[in-house]
Amino acid sequence: MAEYYLRVDAVNLGNTVYDTNDISTIRGSSYMLLHAVNELKKFPGLAPISVGASTGIFKLTEGNDPEKTRKAVENELRARTSGYATFVVDVVDKDGLTFKQVQEHLLAQNRWRQWQQLTVPLGLGWKSAATPCALNGVLAADTFDRFPENEIKEVSSSVKLRRDAGKQLRQTVYEHILGSCNDDFTDDLETLSNDPSQGSLDGKIAFIYLDGNRFGTLRDRLCPEPDLLSQFDKAVQDNFRNKVLKDILDHMRNDSASVTPTPKKIRLETLLWGGDEIQWVVPAWKGWEILQMFYAFTPQPFQGQELTHAAGLVFCHHSANILQIRNLAHDLAEEAKSTLTPGVLPDRANGDCFHYLVLESHDMVEVSVRDFIPRFYRPATLGDLLMKGCEMPAFSSDMAVLRRYFPRNKVYDIVRAIQGGRIGDVNAIVDRGLSGNPGPLVSRVKEAIGRLTGQNQNRWFLIADLWDYV
Repeated sequence: MAEYYLRVDAVNLGNTVYDTNDISTIRGSSYMLLHAVNELKKFPGLAPISVGASTGIFKLTEGNDPEKTRKAVENELRARTSGYATFVVDVVDKDGLTFKQVQEHLLAQNRWRQWQQLTVPLGLGWKSAATPCALNGVLAADTFDRFPENEIKEVSSSVKLRRDAGKQLRQTVYEHILGSCNDDFTDDLETLSNDPSQGSLDGKIAFIYLDGNRFGTLRDRLCPEPDLLSQFDKAVQDNFRNKVLKDILDHMRNDSASVTPTPKKIRLETLLWGGDEIQWVVPAWKGWEILQMFYAFTPQPFQGQELTHAAGLVFCHHSANILQIRNLAHDLAEEAKSTLTPGVLPDRANGDCFHYLVLESHDMVEVSVRDFIPRFYRPATLGDLLMKGCEMPAFSSDMAVLRRYFPRNKVYDIVRAIQGGRIGDVNAIVDRGLSGNPGPLVSRVKEAIGRLTGQNQNRWFLIADLWDYV
């Protein structure tokens, strides 16, 4: 008896999700793909095995013609996205192959099909126009849309459809994820980050990018059969991430710093959910805390293997180019991942790690993260600035001690001494900052400094950067 498997994948995301700098369009694009693929769980003739943010593997139920089913799925996806997304759909007959080999064949066929398609989807009824889309800059501006302050702009039908979907999803996306949610959420990043009581952090955001460490390797090693792959999906989404999200929402709705005054709306933006990645935007004063909450959650290991995530955390002004910020956060997470031992599945102590970046201006980073950090923080290296999820609570406590008992200007004096090659001056500056305090307090502060720096003087850069954010 023939046994067929089908794989669907949304491709060319740079032209279908991350092609504008508009937050509603990005949100709508992301969830349009998530919804389209997830709805295939109900599609006649398909039994879901693994379904992510934009990818799904299904088994064809008995008696269904593989090619007819493939084309029907392709048409269904095109209809659900009005042709404004690019999907590849392929079917493989198991026929003596292992399940791992089936997945490899499906992936290869998907990639081959991707090469044969247009990278920019034109929609079901393409129209020409004299000008390009005001947000996309590539597609034809064949319609209009209304923006804040009643400004009317010429946009493409693709952008308008995704932007409209994103505005509607703003208040319903968490209900889709968790099954129920009665909270209201801020509509834009300006409202999300507006709070004069936060002082210098007013108007600033934190972009959090999380990516599972070697989840592909985990699937290959621990999921040789379809039922195990389904169990892995359940372990990641249902038993881990959905529970973390619920905990975060429970915390934020009861925290005055996480909601707007009147009307009360939660200051949280989820740009990507599902698959191996998560993308959140929160106010700058909540970035460290929300990331710490994520790392503090203890998920059940899968088949004895702990599930870990690398992250990138970017603090910046709410009006910064959101695509640039997203790319920076992604690159920071990749740099954190690069510290993991090759070929080894990490435990939480090592795998839950992240890099951060504090942007004081929109054009601060004009080169890659790998080039920027050693140049800007010299003599510190990327390795000096790597942080672990497990050290965040102690770091927070020790930073509270420094903020209370150690002068901030002395922190900057220490940083300048390090950058000037005067490492020998650091202890003297610390002593001057603590002069006049009683001995027990001096000892307490020095112990906190020792834990914060780990006897690595370059870690003073972290103290200086994160002074306002921890």
